[in-house]
Amino acid sequence: MTFTVTDGVNPVQGATVTLSGSATGTGTTDANGTVIIDVNATSEGTITATADAPGYTSATMTLTATLPAVLTLSITATPTTVTVGITTPVTFTVTDGVNPVQGATVTLSAMRQGQERRMLTARS
Repeated sequence: MTFTVTDGVNPVQGATVTLSGSATGTGTTDANGTVIIDVNATSEGTITATADAPGYTSATMTLTATLPAVLTLSITATPTTVTVGITTPVTFTVTDGVNPVQGATVTLSAMRQGQERRMLTARS
């Protein structure tokens, strides 16, 4: 994330920007008053960014860390019908409704005389 520190008009070089709260980190501004800090929130909540520089009053701002959206998975199979006793390659595609989902786990099970039996689990 890019932070810019100014004195209201001009960039402040050498200011320290410190993150606290749901994420931590620190960085020092360049000649343009900017610093890039990798922000990786550890929980939902508030992140406070504080800028300090000699000769200036500290400044703070807040950011909000939110949980990622939960997507609904869709699965398709081609073909959708297989014949008992004949090995049939089946391609399963898992998407988030639009885009393919890498690393999704597909579990196949069969019903035999009313009892479910896990046969195969595969990870894409």
